[in-house]
Amino acid sequence: MDDLLQSLLNYSIVGSAKLEREPADFWQLVDQAIESLSHEIQKAGVAIKVSGNFPSLHCVPAQMHAVLVNLMMNGIKYNSSAEKVIEIGFQDGDEPTFFVKDNGIGIPPEQHANVFTIFRRLHGKGEFGGGTGAGLTIVKKTVESHGGTIWIESSHAGSTFFFTLPQQKRQIEKAATSN
Repeated sequence: MDDLLQSLLNYSIVGSAKLEREPADFWQLVDQAIESLSHEIQKAGVAIKVSGNFPSLHCVPAQMHAVLVNLMMNGIKYNSSAEKVIEIGFQDGDEPTFFVKDNGIGIPPEQHANVFTIFRRLHGKGEFGGGTGAGLTIVKKTVESHGGTIWIESSHAGSTFFFTLPQQKRQIEKAATSN
């Protein structure tokens, strides 16, 4: 019950907190997320690959750190491969598109929308280390509160979570036109 209440509190904070955005180096956020999970990464024997020419962001660094940690932890937790791999990368385009890819158990396409539903777990509560089913809901709300979108590509092996974050210039232009 404590875990459920804490998850609900975290979810409500993301939606109600005033976003104090600041310039952030995505490489640094990735390094910090890897450091935060270093024990789990080492224990599970996960290979981490980082690729892409990451842009600077205008975001709430602590929240983006939490997004990365959650997506990476899911890649560790929901992975029964002998050689576990998580890749963090970037694809250039109209909006920066980041991704966290794993070679884990995958998510069937008919369950893609369900993974973002609060307290919805696709497995029994004792399987894959448990959890409340709130993590990806909080990730989605965080990305959306930054003006971005998130989606998943997965089948029955491996998952890739993509998310966009508007560039700082677009955020400033939007703020200027709304005044």
